[in-house]
Amino acid sequence: MRKFTFGQLFFFLVVAVSVSAQSVRTYVVTNEGDTVYASVRFNERLADNNREVFAFVNSRNVRYTPADIKAYYNGLQEYETRNLGDVPVFLQRHTAGQASLYYCDESVLADLIKNYPRLGDQIGYGLKDALKAAFHSSKAIAGFSGRVPVITVEGRSLRVFDPKMPQRKQELADFFYDYPGTESLLSQEQLTPESYEQLIMAYNQWKPQALARLAEKEKNATGF
Repeated sequence: MRKFTFGQLFFFLVVAVSVSAQSVRTYVVTNEGDTVYASVRFNERLADNNREVFAFVNSRNVRYTPADIKAYYNGLQEYETRNLGDVPVFLQRHTAGQASLYYCDESVLADLIKNYPRLGDQIGYGLKDALKAAFHSSKAIAGFSGRVPVITVEGRSLRVFDPKMPQRKQELADFFYDYPGTESLLSQEQLTPESYEQLIMAYNQWKPQALARLAEKEKNATGF
């Protein structure tokens, strides 16, 4: 059995601690794609987390807006800059893949749509709905905590799906029209965060297989 000197053990311990510390450190991702490890903290108001974040970089506090960086990690969740219509916003990323699921604070949506009237048409979420949702956010469906799901599929724009609106089931069915399991997953009496997560995870697992089958079918049809 090999024996290690005290110096070797100390070196391995330092490396292990360093790697472990770096893996859990908070960070921001610049628009150039560089990861900058920094102490990330939110504004005191939850809604502002979608519009600004602060990081301690090079011994000074720096305020970042969604236009300034691509993403940030606060030690619990990763937020990614995405455009709601033409407006860049930090969205909490839950699931990424062929289809991606994000969450946005209801009061942020209400404020954005109020200040950018065209935004409601672009994301399918009207001002009346946004103001009503923000007003009743304290009574939100358990698990949503005042947030609404924002979904995108490759090649398509972001779409808001408020679980408190019954017609959203049909819109989801239309949005994921090519997935045969959509109607089954939406047959639940009430939409929950798990409904969206299950739908997107199932879709992401199915889509590559469907594309592969389509490519094979076209290959056999053309002989190439």
